[in-house]
Amino acid sequence: MKKKTGTWLTVGITVLVIAGIIFGYLFVTEMVSRKRDVKGFEELQSIVSDIESYEAGKTGSETAGAEETITEEPEEKKPVPLAKYAPLFDQNNDFFGWLKIEDTVIDYPVMLTPDRPQYYIHRDFSGNDSFSGVPFMDERWHEGAGISIIYGHHMANGTMFGSLPLYSSQEYRDKHPIIEFDTRFEEREFEVMAVFLTEIYPDEAKDVFKYYDYADLSDEKDFDEFIKGVKALELYDTGVEAEYGDELLVLSTCNYHTEAGRLVVVGKLIKQ
Repeated sequence: MKKKTGTWLTVGITVLVIAGIIFGYLFVTEMVSRKRDVKGFEELQSIVSDIESYEAGKTGSETAGAEETITEEPEEKKPVPLAKYAPLFDQNNDFFGWLKIEDTVIDYPVMLTPDRPQYYIHRDFSGNDSFSGVPFMDERWHEGAGISIIYGHHMANGTMFGSLPLYSSQEYRDKHPIIEFDTRFEEREFEVMAVFLTEIYPDEAKDVFKYYDYADLSDEKDFDEFIKGVKALELYDTGVEAEYGDELLVLSTCNYHTEAGRLVVVGKLIKQ
């Protein structure tokens, strides 16, 4: 009897040791990955910041000597990419734009992969495996849709969209009312108009507001339905209203108030 007990004790200890080794390995791996992710984003931020500073520091004399060339007006002007984002697009053509909220950690590139939904959910900017991933656009986005939905992880260390749930407080929203979301071609600012809690519902669920189903608001009926759904769930009144024709921005991240919970921040375009 003592021998059997000793055998089970040995097995138990062995299992605990193995489990500890595995847990330790996973923990260290995750920490290394997170540090690598942070460093990678800092490098991208530095690229954008350096070019931005250079462009801002240009003097009129640098261009004053250039002769003006008169050409015929083209039938359709092609958008000119912003210089500060050109290196990022050269590195990775999945780069769509840049998302930033002043005085927060949110200062990241945003990716778009129409043919590979959620490709960057666990990949870094270069396409390598990553715990945090990169914020990415809903793959259904298209020009003229009137809405941009961006998804990002709710990271426990506060990075990515980990600070987004702070918008549950109206005081926090009032201190951070502006969201900068540039495309490669233009700088844009959105004002936070609503914040709400919801969840990802089963496909068969009826009579519920599925914000993620509204990837195109070019139809007035769809726009009105979306605004009605947002207003019914908003945590507080921001005083900001939207009407058909306004362009909207939606930031979505996981939230743990319920299973498959989501926290959503909606902004309205006010400047571009």
